[in-house]
Amino acid sequence: QLLASYELSTFGIRDGGVNDAFAAVGGLPPEELLNGFFHSPFGYERAADIPITYHHRAGLYLGRGISYLENAFYVGVLTLPLLLLGVTTRRAHGWLVLCFIGFIVMLGASTPFYGLFRMLPGMDFFRFPVRASLWVVLAMSQLAAIGMDRLTDTIHTNPARVVVLARRVLLGVMLCVISMTLLALG
Repeated sequence: QLLASYELSTFGIRDGGVNDAFAAVGGLPPEELLNGFFHSPFGYERAADIPITYHHRAGLYLGRGISYLENAFYVGVLTLPLLLLGVTTRRAHGWLVLCFIGFIVMLGASTPFYGLFRMLPGMDFFRFPVRASLWVVLAMSQLAAIGMDRLTDTIHTNPARVVVLARRVLLGVMLCVISMTLLALG
């Protein structure tokens, strides 16, 4: 995909890469990380409601991002507790790295690391960093699956331990929701 994109870019305005301001268009505002776990906290727009404009907005989306359709990466509320169970296992390390890198790229210019990502060969041709949500959703779903495996193993081997795990997961969910809310409030 990168080689084909590079070859095609030599025939257009992206020959030699794009500047930092153009590349940062479409980064996810940090407060909109809530979109991952809560359905449309900043409003919702259907594609049919949006007139043909460059910014693709119809007025129902209240976030700072370019478009609701670009910024939506909803994985669900129930994914969070399973994800928190899954991150503590050995199998999760690679998925955690992918999730972290995906979040850094999604946030775009909101993080100091985005410039490092753009220095990688071929990455200076792309914009709309929020599209790295594909990496994040893939990693989160795998972490939740690992968490579900851990939960079912615990239920079968030690049913009393489920209560302890449930308390830890509930505490983790509460801390995540509180921190995301504080981030959204600024």
